[in-house]
Amino acid sequence: RDYYHFYSRELFPRLRLGVYANEGKKGPGTLYPVNLPGISVLMLPRYALSGLFEGGARTFVLKGSLALWAALLGLQIFLLARRICRDEKKALAIWGLYAFTAPVLFYATHLYPEVVIAFASALLYRRLTDERPLSTGTALALGALLGGFLWFGVKYNFLFGPFLLFGVYHIWKRGRDWRRAAAFAAPPVLSLLLFAFFVWTLYGTFSPFAVYEGIMTAEEARTLRADWLA
Repeated sequence: RDYYHFYSRELFPRLRLGVYANEGKKGPGTLYPVNLPGISVLMLPRYALSGLFEGGARTFVLKGSLALWAALLGLQIFLLARRICRDEKKALAIWGLYAFTAPVLFYATHLYPEVVIAFASALLYRRLTDERPLSTGTALALGALLGGFLWFGVKYNFLFGPFLLFGVYHIWKRGRDWRRAAAFAAPPVLSLLLFAFFVWTLYGTFSPFAVYEGIMTAEEARTLRADWLA
């Protein structure tokens, strides 16, 4: 019940937060959360800082710092729109539409992976399609950013693969420099291997869906196999 550090015990004496977790491969007694650690890592500095404050000041530190990701996403949208439209006024209008409409306006004071991944996606797309050549260091940094997708949610695997191929293609097409293409590809490939090992260590399978569904029973495996063969 560490959540009473953030909720008032006096106002909510009967508060009970449910456990969103699945049993691991070691059986009963091993529960692993369905939320992957990416968001937790981003939360740590903010919650550590909030411990220095009380009351409304603590709320301001938490909410204000979380809104930073929405602000960074807005900046990327503005820069991308300015490049595409070649008109700063139109880009500013697009930014305003983004900043003051749902759901981003309401997401801005929460730390959801959607906003973080949207920011990273916009940044990756903008830099990978930029006419300016990428340095090896920048390619490596962009690859590391892409590698982080896997650790924010299993659903972002569907962005991970296309972005990896898209990035390698654009870097190679621009300068036919295999070093920069390899620098971009290395971090996400390493992250993919580490994520597979992470899932296998917890659930005894390489299927990323085990994070959400837990260990697949023999009956579930037979049903899935039958569906595939049907």
